[in-house]
Amino acid sequence: MSTLMDLAQPDDKLDEHALAPLRGLLNDQISALNDDLEKASTQKDIDAIQAVQNGLAAKATALTGLSIQLKTGEAKITAEHIQSAVDAAEEVINKVKAVKAKLALLGAVIDFAAAVLTGHGQAVVGAAVKLKNALSKGD
Repeated sequence: MSTLMDLAQPDDKLDEHALAPLRGLLNDQISALNDDLEKASTQKDIDAIQAVQNGLAAKATALTGLSIQLKTGEAKITAEHIQSAVDAAEEVINKVKAVKAKLALLGAVIDFAAAVLTGHGQAVVGAAVKLKNALSKGD
């Protein structure tokens, strides 16, 4: 069952307030991975954790102080959509203990953040679906 989303109008944007929960999730997960980094026993694991931390940091930095103009005529992404995605991600990621599984989920979060940065509604919706699917596997 699909639901129709409103289409973005010329003045629609995601402001810093709308993006704050996503930026917060990214920053929180950078810190949370420090525990996994301390416990990592191989260089391969350390490199994988640091790569994800770098990806999280890059997206968090890109979202700082930003207002994203939504592409007119595409799906209108709102602060509520961003908050829902963040809530769902936090709920699952915070329960996951296996580092590889957590890193995979965080990869989907990074992809979602990258899509949000484009302002393209269809890209955000696509990334949200991928994130939802990843979270359902991690749940």
